[in-house]
Amino acid sequence: MKVGMFGKGGGNKRAYVSARKPKWTIYRPLPSVIPTLHIGDHVVELVFEFKCVGIWFTSIHKNIFYRHYDIKASKARGTSNVIFGLKHRIGSLPVREGLQLYMARVDCYLISGCELALDTDTSLLDDLMEVQHSFLRRLLGLNSHSMLAVLFTETGQMPIRIRRLLLALGRLQYLLEFDDRRVARSALLDSIALLCEGKSGWATDLAILLRHLPTAVAVTPDDLLCSKTFEGLAQKIVGIVDEDLQRDIDRLVKTHLLCNCLETGEGRAFRLVTRCLRHYLVDVAVPAHCKAITGLLLGDHNLTAKTLGCRNALITGALPVPPVPPTSTPSPPGPPVPPTKSCVGVFVKFGPFTVTAFTTHTSFGSSRPTGSSYRVAKSSSTRGILTCNVAQLDLCYNVRITIHRNIQNL
Repeated sequence: MKVGMFGKGGGNKRAYVSARKPKWTIYRPLPSVIPTLHIGDHVVELVFEFKCVGIWFTSIHKNIFYRHYDIKASKARGTSNVIFGLKHRIGSLPVREGLQLYMARVDCYLISGCELALDTDTSLLDDLMEVQHSFLRRLLGLNSHSMLAVLFTETGQMPIRIRRLLLALGRLQYLLEFDDRRVARSALLDSIALLCEGKSGWATDLAILLRHLPTAVAVTPDDLLCSKTFEGLAQKIVGIVDEDLQRDIDRLVKTHLLCNCLETGEGRAFRLVTRCLRHYLVDVAVPAHCKAITGLLLGDHNLTAKTLGCRNALITGALPVPPVPPTSTPSPPGPPVPPTKSCVGVFVKFGPFTVTAFTTHTSFGSSRPTGSSYRVAKSSSTRGILTCNVAQLDLCYNVRITIHRNIQNL
């Protein structure tokens, strides 16, 4: 009845109502007799999914944004395939340019509707996360089951779940700047009122997402109405994510070469940076060499697996010690024999760069390092040294990777 009166009311005010554009749907179990809506002489079409101001809605799924997630994930996946399909024309895609294409052509689909559709249903968010992980893995040359933390610590990208949450907080801060006469402001106040009553709503979903961070963040309705707290809240969320990523880097064996990674900051001083675009991804010009050294440092290379296998063999004592060749005459007594050492060395050459990795096992010793040190120097200089000391049980390991330019081949 009201829909029919809407058409008549528009005619009385000399406003033309297009009867072919409106759609309607039912957000509940279908009744036994489905009613028919009319605008003038036209019947309004009944649909089960529709698009309004760029957002897809559906009435046949428990989450009304299911169709929106599905469409945007499909478009992002297709765009990623097109970008990497350029390999046949331009060769291997450099990391810096690949990240620029990602932010320009893929990220826009992954963040679409994040201000309205909050990610309380993780099953829908998994498709978007899979697209992001797949793109970064292909860009870095890693396998499809590689670690996730290194995808963000080495490229500087933010996990899509956290990025969408930060954009939703920015939308909330934008709505708080409206005066009370705006309809959007009234809708926000109604949503916060539902949060106070413990009912579901947009503000309630936002509070749920904050509580499900690696370190839970509790907010009150008053916090959501105070614009001054948002800048500190966003910085706190970024800090929580960086701490979680750094924790994964520090505790996993594959990434022991990335522990306590120092990057040059302001004043050319070294500081710990969890997420940034690492210099070795940009300064190594040959794509095959860049992917090889990336896999070596990120624990996704056959050389790394072999080195770790030798390291484990040293721990368990399974690595054989080379025999001493016999001599015809006994040697005269000499100075005391130092602690026995066995060394496993790897020498790899990547064009103008030379990488030497070796581990030294000492059977006993009086001093053990108490921590790990890791220095990183820009490869644009003559020499860059990355050093990491690892202590485990009563064994002392010195793991050193030296990257330097081979002047003879330049």
